[in-house]
Amino acid sequence: MDGPPGAPGGTPPPADFVDREAPTGLLPDPEAPPSPGELPSFELLRLLPPEALADLARALHPLRHAAGDRILAQGERAAALHLLRAGKVRVEAAAGEGVTVPLAALGPGESFGEMSLLTGEPASASVIAEEECATLALDRGSFNDLSRLHPSLLRAFTTMVSRRLRVLDEAFAASRAKERDVTRFLQEDSSGPIPVLVGREKTTRDLDRRVAQLAASPDPVLLLGERGTGKELLARRIHASGPRAALPLLSVDGDRITETQWGDSLFGDYHRRDGRLHPRGVCTMDLAEGGTLILRNVESLPPAVLERLARYLDREGAGGVRRRDVRILATHSGSPGGGGAGTGVPRNLPPALAANTVSIPPLRERKRDIPELARHFLEKHGKRLGIPGRRLDDDALGKLVTHDYRHGNVRELEEAIRRALVLSEGEVIGAGEVFLLRPGEEGGGKGILQVPRSVVASVLRTWPGPLRWGVAAFFAALVAACFLAPATAAGEAALLLVWGVWWPALALSFLLLGRVWCSLCPMAFAGGFAQRLAGGTRQVPGWIKDREPWILAGGFLLILWIEEVTDMRNSPVATGFLLLAILAGAVATAVRFPRRTWCRHLCPLGGLAGACSTTSMLEVRSTPDICGAKCTGHACYRGGDGAPGCPMFHHVMFLDTNRDCVLCLDCVRSCPNGSPRLLLRLPAEELWKDLRPRPEVGWLAAVLAGLLPALALVRIAERVPAEPLTGWLEERRFATLTALLAGMTAIPVLLLARRLRAARGAGEADRRALVYTRLAPWLPLAAAGFTAWQAAFLPGIAGIDTRIGWNTGEGPGETVLSSGVLPVLQGAILVGGLLISLVIRMRQHPRGGEGGEKGALGDTALGMAGAALWFVVVTGLLLGATTGAAPGPWALAVPAAAVAVSFRLTLGFRWR
Repeated sequence: MDGPPGAPGGTPPPADFVDREAPTGLLPDPEAPPSPGELPSFELLRLLPPEALADLARALHPLRHAAGDRILAQGERAAALHLLRAGKVRVEAAAGEGVTVPLAALGPGESFGEMSLLTGEPASASVIAEEECATLALDRGSFNDLSRLHPSLLRAFTTMVSRRLRVLDEAFAASRAKERDVTRFLQEDSSGPIPVLVGREKTTRDLDRRVAQLAASPDPVLLLGERGTGKELLARRIHASGPRAALPLLSVDGDRITETQWGDSLFGDYHRRDGRLHPRGVCTMDLAEGGTLILRNVESLPPAVLERLARYLDREGAGGVRRRDVRILATHSGSPGGGGAGTGVPRNLPPALAANTVSIPPLRERKRDIPELARHFLEKHGKRLGIPGRRLDDDALGKLVTHDYRHGNVRELEEAIRRALVLSEGEVIGAGEVFLLRPGEEGGGKGILQVPRSVVASVLRTWPGPLRWGVAAFFAALVAACFLAPATAAGEAALLLVWGVWWPALALSFLLLGRVWCSLCPMAFAGGFAQRLAGGTRQVPGWIKDREPWILAGGFLLILWIEEVTDMRNSPVATGFLLLAILAGAVATAVRFPRRTWCRHLCPLGGLAGACSTTSMLEVRSTPDICGAKCTGHACYRGGDGAPGCPMFHHVMFLDTNRDCVLCLDCVRSCPNGSPRLLLRLPAEELWKDLRPRPEVGWLAAVLAGLLPALALVRIAERVPAEPLTGWLEERRFATLTALLAGMTAIPVLLLARRLRAARGAGEADRRALVYTRLAPWLPLAAAGFTAWQAAFLPGIAGIDTRIGWNTGEGPGETVLSSGVLPVLQGAILVGGLLISLVIRMRQHPRGGEGGEKGALGDTALGMAGAALWFVVVTGLLLGATTGAAPGPWALAVPAAAVAVSFRLTLGFRWR
């Protein structure tokens, strides 16, 4: 059986056979003439009759070209038509001296040079061999002879040229249509309603009049202002109010314009200083022809582009390039000044911009515009989001007005309103649904270590859901034992667990782990269950939020007073009533108000936990970049993926304090972007890094400063004769305890109230903030004192002693040092609290004074001395109560005086 043509032992191939699958790297012999059978492989010759192909084959000359050979030169008449037999060539055009533009790449079966051959015009492009090539050349004379002999050859050439021209025409038409679409888009984008300038401030009205004057002028304008003040909106208003309103309006950022060897995207072609032209395709100025160009952040333009902009604004040519008719409106995120020669224009900018400079004041300097701006954004975004008719309550509006907007000015306000609309659950938007970044805040924490996500994922399987049920069942059993079996071993066990285990563990956990207990709290769990049944949706009254620090501190004082007056630590029934009272408050609040209103605003234990949580080593913080780029549904606040929203009315992106975080990790469950992180930080790091005023911390510190010495005195009087206090307690316990606790607590509380009253007048807010900032270092020490006092009720700890000595083996050993465990533990806790307080006070030093560096140093020293004096007094009293040391007649006078002096030292100098 014969094999394929050309195969060994097969039939020899015909003379005109061309193997189309032969490797292209094997070039035909340049001396071998083409056969008529090879020519139909070229698209140009595919339709020619056989007789024409035979004559054409005899007229074609095989040629070989080395890689890099210029087969056809731009600007010269082509001497021949070339049919590419093998290899690859590139087609390129010279657009200027030293600059070439690639047009096409051709391979076997294609042709070039036919246009120049037909028309006699110079070639419009060059053809260069990319690799070693073989072509078949047809010279002009042979082509003319064959055209007369075979008209079909001329028709084939004409058809091919016409087809290529048609393709070029279609591409040109598509390009023109695209250009018209771009122009129409630019015109439509700039032909909308004139942007509104909202506000009632005189500066805003003056700004509006200034815009009206500038709109009619063709001159450039420089708009100066902080980020987010509305510079681009003002520029659009200038354009929309002027004669170019129906013409294109483009806005480009100076950061995106770079200088390259091709020129820049703003001006396009230009001549370099050596005279060479740098061509470029369509540029921004071409697109804005006849209209307006907004140059955002003009200070970011490269120096060469700024130079060209200066020449353009000075009505000069740019290296011979055609000057476009475009009005320039530039924005600069700064303020006037420093330009030299009295121009008032920021440095490095074209002086021509000085003629029309508009300064836009920041939003914090036009506070009266905020309510009107807020209503405008509510209406704008309410219509867009399909939730019209929402309004801000007075608290929310007050929160917006008092904010400084240093992160984004009007843009920050608009984003806050848009976010509040998405988060709101009713017709009225409350202050709890308005989230704003504080000045200097980055929106996320760093910590010293991030808890691995694998560990967090393991914790989420059991925290806090299943554990809540177990804790709730255990507390139900405790309450039942208190009421049903008060005189039995079960009642005694309930007392021991509540006062000997639960209370001390709470105090210690608040210091180290923040509000972890609040996630497991059975009172909050019962409140949540009642809320699911009743669905409390009423907003929290403003008076509760305004008086929250006093409510929490007063509630805490009330609980401790009830404990002492009723001798609750020895009464199961009284203990049961206390637990039920807290439970009733949580349930009643949950039925009426949303989420954990009780925990955040009313719970006395929650108030203590919230204040002490600022010393915690655990925190949940967001990843700001993720929140800013990916967050659209705000699942951390609203809930999602089966997890509820934040029970404490918070958005994790704005969570910057542990006070309102119960570490339930619901935000970790609900966030689809993985933004929330669980971090470890240094103890009390929040207090020295964040010097915000904390009224709840200040008032609680004042209460504890007087309450703890009083409680220690009561414990001393109950253990040893301490006349006259012991006698008074035995004869009139209610009156004595009430007077002692109220009197000692009133000393620091009244000093704080007097200090706040003295802050009235000029700079009242700043002075009050300084008072609360000075009290923040007291919290670790006061909380440590409360924990040390609670440690005395740990089961059996009072009977444990430690001894240090030696034994020689002969007789009983000799004791050198003997001490109970309780005094050592209390002393260690108090020393730790004192050290943390002193560190915080030292960290606050650079910003803690009122009279310069000398005043700051004295203020810091007095604050540290006050904390140390209180430490000495409380440590002595607690150790006296533990060891049973009998005090003298000074038992009341000295502690009271020491508390007054120590707290007065902390509050600092008088106002000047």
